[in-house]
Amino acid sequence: SADALETACKIGVVIFDKTGTITEGKPAVTDIETFGSLDRDTLLRLAAAAESRSEHPVARAVTESVKGGVLEELPQPESFESLTGRGIAARVEGRDLLIGSRRLMEEKGIPFAFSPESWEQQGKTVLFIAVDHEAAGAAAVADPVRKSSAPALKDLHRLGIRAKMVTGDNRRTAEAIAAQVGVDEVVAEVLPEGKVEAVEQEKQKGLTVAMAGDGINDAPALAAADVGFAMGSGTEVAKEAGDIVILDDNFASIAKAVLYGRTIFKSIRKFIIFQLTMNLCAVGVSLLAPFIGFD
Repeated sequence: SADALETACKIGVVIFDKTGTITEGKPAVTDIETFGSLDRDTLLRLAAAAESRSEHPVARAVTESVKGGVLEELPQPESFESLTGRGIAARVEGRDLLIGSRRLMEEKGIPFAFSPESWEQQGKTVLFIAVDHEAAGAAAVADPVRKSSAPALKDLHRLGIRAKMVTGDNRRTAEAIAAQVGVDEVVAEVLPEGKVEAVEQEKQKGLTVAMAGDGINDAPALAAADVGFAMGSGTEVAKEAGDIVILDDNFASIAKAVLYGRTIFKSIRKFIIFQLTMNLCAVGVSLLAPFIGFD
């Protein structure tokens, strides 16, 4: 909308999610570790079946990892619950599964001795897997960074705009991705409401705030921002909440929108100045007309 472009010219900070915004949103399972009595294939089969009900890109990566192989036939979950910002709970073939962040496992009182630091330092998202309330394994999921992300952030910096990543992912993972693209500030391990808080905090500093995201969890922050940028490949909820939809998923389009907004604003200002100047000239001529021989 015209209002969104007009506001875009004033943006002082862009807040964005990681998965599907800075990254391509096409994650894939790269590593799996097992700790309990279940072998790798059995654990992956149960996890893939549980995640088949989730719409999150990371969940899809787990399910897609078994397609086309001997594990292609997946059982249907008997129950499924999405635990917003933390993971999922499901029951598959009579077994209770929890899949998600370490925070989720701590909340449920399930200890994990495994340290995924090496995975996180590579920018991979770590999923902890518990079966029947016992630590069973962990999976690393890698999501490539968009080629356009680093140049886009450089463009934002040249425009004097600060870039802030706010994500529910682990801090080491988030910082590894941020280092690749040149993010100014990272806020990690937040629940969806934490993204809204980040928007409000920047607003309290007197800044015009933009939010960029693609998921259901990003929708409240997209709506709270002065300008919400929704990725075209994202959820319908995110696109409804945003003010501008980036159809080509190119993060660089945010900088273009700012430039367009500033160009429009400058053009409007020049037009107003021109009109005022012409009006003043017309008034001056009409006042002087009796003294210079004009009727």
